[in-house]
Amino acid sequence: MSVNIDLSQQNRSTPRIARPGHDPDFPSMPGEWPVVGHLPTLLQNPISALKRAHETLGPLFWVNMGFGLRSLFCLGVEGFELLKRKEVISGPAFARTFLHIAGPSSLPSNDGHEHAHLRSAIGPFFSPGNMDRKGIVQSLADIISERVIQLPEGRNISLLAETYELALDLIFTVIGVPQGDLPIWRTQYRKFALGMYPIPIMFPGFPRYRSARAKKWVDGRLVDMIDNASARASGGNLVNTLIAARDDEGMSLSKQEIIDNLRVVTWAGHETTGSIMAWSLVVLANEPKLWNALVDEVRKASGAEVPGTFAEAKNYPLAGAIAREVIRYYAPVWFTVRETTDWITLYDRRIPPRTPICVSPALTSREPSIFPNPDCFDHSRWLTLKGPPPAIMMSQFGGGHHFCIGYSLAWIETLQFVLAVARRGLRPRLLAGFAPKQRYFPVGHPQDNTKMMFA
Repeated sequence: MSVNIDLSQQNRSTPRIARPGHDPDFPSMPGEWPVVGHLPTLLQNPISALKRAHETLGPLFWVNMGFGLRSLFCLGVEGFELLKRKEVISGPAFARTFLHIAGPSSLPSNDGHEHAHLRSAIGPFFSPGNMDRKGIVQSLADIISERVIQLPEGRNISLLAETYELALDLIFTVIGVPQGDLPIWRTQYRKFALGMYPIPIMFPGFPRYRSARAKKWVDGRLVDMIDNASARASGGNLVNTLIAARDDEGMSLSKQEIIDNLRVVTWAGHETTGSIMAWSLVVLANEPKLWNALVDEVRKASGAEVPGTFAEAKNYPLAGAIAREVIRYYAPVWFTVRETTDWITLYDRRIPPRTPICVSPALTSREPSIFPNPDCFDHSRWLTLKGPPPAIMMSQFGGGHHFCIGYSLAWIETLQFVLAVARRGLRPRLLAGFAPKQRYFPVGHPQDNTKMMFA
C-alpha cells in the first residue's frame, strides 16, 4: 500500500490556512470520540489509522491525541523535512505531551540557546570515539554476552520481558547504576515508564499516578548518585561525565539539568532498544537463510568475542545491516511532536504560528521514494550504501537539531546482541511460528505475550 506523495500534484494557486479544530481545508481523521478523541484507535494501531487517513484525506489532517491534545499530522517526505526548519521547535509541544517524563531541563524540552547548551555538554559522551575510549562499548559487549549465555536452552521465555530487562541493565550500566542496585531500579523504572500512556488521570491505580510515585524514587536515587560522584574522582559513566561536562561556552550543567537528562536518556535508552532487540530475534527466527548467513559471518570474522569497539564492529557488515533494517522496519517511534513559531508552508498550505504538528518516523521509514519495496524486510539495502546513511534514511531517530544523540549507542547494542545470539549457535524460535503483532504504546514493540525458545 503506497503512501508516496507526488509533491507536484499538491500545488495550488492560492495557499490555504490551517486553523485549530475541524478546519474544512484540513479535515480531522475519522473515528473521533468525545474526550478521548482518536486515542482508542491510536492505542490499537496508529500506523494503519494514519495510512488510511493519508489515502483518503491527503498528507495534512488533524488528529485528536486525547484529552484536548490536537495536532496537525504532516506525512510524507515533507513531514521529515520540516524537522529541519528553524520555524519548527520541540519545546512547547513536547512539554504539553511528555513533560511528566522528561522534565523542563531535558534536551527534547528545549530549543535555541538552552538546547545548544545541553547538547554541546551531553552529546560528546555518545560519540563512537568517546564510548570506545571509555570502555563503554566493551562493557556493553560483556553484559550482552553474559546474558545471552544464560538464556535457557529448549525452554520458553517471554521475549519482551527478556529484552527489556537486558536493555535496562545496559542503559543503567552506561549511567553508572551499581550492579547490586539493578533489581530495584528495574522495578521502579518500569513503573515510571507507565507515564508514557496518554491518560492524564492522577488517581491511585492509574498509570500517571503510579509513574509519578516512581519518578520521585528515581529522582531521589539520581540525586544520591550525583552527590556521591561529586565527592570522588571522576569515572567513565554518564553521571560522572555530566558532572564534569562543559558546553561550548564553558558552562557546566546544573543538578536539575543532569537529573532531567539522565531520566530521559534512561527512558529512551531502554524502551526503544528493548523493542528493537526483541524484533531482531523475531527476524532471525523467521528467516533461516539470514540466520545461517549471520552464523557464517561470525565464524569467518577475526576475533572470538562480541565486538567491544565500533572499529571492531566493522568486521560484521551483515550484523550491522540487520540492525539497521530492524530499526527501519520496526521503527519504535510512531510520532514526534513539534510546534510552529512562525508562518510556514507545507504542501502549498499556509500553517500559522503555534500550530502543533506531528510527523511519523515509522511512516517515513516506509516511504517508497526512500526505500524501494518498503514493506519488505531487506537487510541488503544497507550493504550497498557508500558511506554513512543520509539523514532521511535514519528518520527513526528524528531530524534537525533534535536528532537523537543515542543513535550510535542503539545501533551498536543491537549489533552486539544479534552477534552474541549467533555466536552461541542456538537459533531463536517463535512458539507461535509466525511474527507477533506490533503494539505501539509506549513505543512500538512485539505483543507482550510473545513466547520464544532457543534450540
